[in-house]
Amino acid sequence: MSLMACAPSGTLYIPLNIPAQPQPEQLIAYPAGITLTETEQQMLYYVVQTEANGKSLEHKIAVAEVVMNRVRSPRFPDSVGAVLTSNGQFCSMGGFYSRGDFAPDETTRCAVELVLNGQAPDYSQGALFFCNLTAAKECSWFETQLTFLFELEGHRFYC
Repeated sequence: MSLMACAPSGTLYIPLNIPAQPQPEQLIAYPAGITLTETEQQMLYYVVQTEANGKSLEHKIAVAEVVMNRVRSPRFPDSVGAVLTSNGQFCSMGGFYSRGDFAPDETTRCAVELVLNGQAPDYSQGALFFCNLTAAKECSWFETQLTFLFELEGHRFYC
């Protein structure tokens, strides 16, 4: 039955171009028991790249592990997207939505994939926080409120 057959006589039918509801993103399941969307994966690449740009594979793994440690911790949200966009956390996320055609470098991609696949050593030592000593204006809150674990290439890691 056509829509015209349902319209009262003399009624002009104008079809509306109603956009389809966006489909939810498919989840990507990784062997380490981590599930995230493609957007969350891109967010993780972006944060690791911007927080540890020019740093070693070990360093980038440690940064990615901090994010995943937070996802697993009851003190933080339980998704990568929620952890990365929490107020006052991961300042580098501010540029994520205006990044244009961002592409992670090979070391970043490798670090994130190793972490997501459960194949990376935990270089973070269980850290939930880090502070970049060269970029941060102030790290005293980290020093007074958290337990220092180690320093790696200019970042101090804490739990």
